[in-house]
Amino acid sequence: MMRTFRRKNYQVLLVAFFVLFMFGCSSKQPAPAADRTASLVAAPQFPFFINFNGPWAFMPDPDDSTQLLAIAPVVKGHGSAYIAATNETSVNPGIYQLTGIPSSTLVTNPHLVVVNDMISKLTLKDVLGKAGARYVIKLPMPSQLTPYRTGLVAVSNSFPVANPRTIEKQYASHMTLRYSVPNFGGIKVDGKDDKLKPLSFIPAIGDTGSVDIGVGPLYDLQEDECHNHAKGAFKALVDLFKVKQVIDYPDYNQKICMASDPQNPHIGGQAPPPGLGMAGSDCKPALMVLDIQN
Repeated sequence: MMRTFRRKNYQVLLVAFFVLFMFGCSSKQPAPAADRTASLVAAPQFPFFINFNGPWAFMPDPDDSTQLLAIAPVVKGHGSAYIAATNETSVNPGIYQLTGIPSSTLVTNPHLVVVNDMISKLTLKDVLGKAGARYVIKLPMPSQLTPYRTGLVAVSNSFPVANPRTIEKQYASHMTLRYSVPNFGGIKVDGKDDKLKPLSFIPAIGDTGSVDIGVGPLYDLQEDECHNHAKGAFKALVDLFKVKQVIDYPDYNQKICMASDPQNPHIGGQAPPPGLGMAGSDCKPALMVLDIQN
């Protein structure tokens, strides 16, 4: 009898323990949906930059609002364009697409000073069709356009620039496109040059998280005291898009420089005096941002 009683007590204790255990487990209710969402750690984002130098114009792609077009003319005295990270490739005139970066909503930068103008979709179509005369890079829309170098110049829509000292500004001569990316993998540039030679380039992104795209002067080219090489690069840019913009550089010595200025519609005077050093450090045409009309 005693053994039966003890066995029954033992069974009761087991049942009680099981009930308490199940109650304890069931008391751990799942977190509300909002709490679970808050507990998820957002995927980290990293800043990524694309730096442009040379005579470039930037404009939204009229056929795709998520894309930005960067276009530069082929300039006499300049080498081929290039795309560089920790590795590098030269780029012939052609049309190329950079992929692997999410597009953003472009936010206006109040500190950006560029040459603004407007062209038609027909003019853009004409520029895109000018084989051998331009470099075209299509990119995802960045979150911001930021100048990383500027140069003091005066810009006007008529030649010569009247009263240049009263209108001079620090115009962007080198531009940074800013993005946020989850990682640096998958970034790639594809396309064909105007002779249908394909390009497929994977930039090896270094610690700076940046890619450089440029088209600059040949290193053995000497600039003159009138900045005619830089003026010529700017002229090539505005002529490509058929806009009327003229640039002048300090010291604004128009009496000496006007006759040889490549922007002068009546050019034909004496050559300017040489000797400002290497054009690689001096060629700073102001960059352009264009709006597209229908």
